[in-house]
Amino acid sequence: FDRYLSLHTSMNETLIQLVAMTSLYLAVKLHSTRKISVSSMASLSQGRLRVDQVLKMELCIIKSLCWRLNPPTPFIYLTVAGPLIDASADGGDTSTNVKELSNYLLELSVCDGNFT
Repeated sequence: FDRYLSLHTSMNETLIQLVAMTSLYLAVKLHSTRKISVSSMASLSQGRLRVDQVLKMELCIIKSLCWRLNPPTPFIYLTVAGPLIDASADGGDTSTNVKELSNYLLELSVCDGNFT
């Protein structure tokens, strides 16, 4: 939602609602194990949006973001690297310490302007 709005500054209230509802629909499709239909999303708008509008906006958002809907983050990398750290560490305490220190350094980097 915010990444799309940063690219398109002049929008009216109806268009913002369409972008918000479509962004929610995309988030559910990407991150939820449960499926939701486009018609269900349109009905949540209480008749303000039609199914075809949501589908067109979905394509517009995807194209505007160059298909980068779920960019990798350092925290995702740490989640993937966690089992590798466990496998290569000698003991449980070493593995835990390395992961906690890595997480701490990642959190610090968010506050530092050089890393953003």
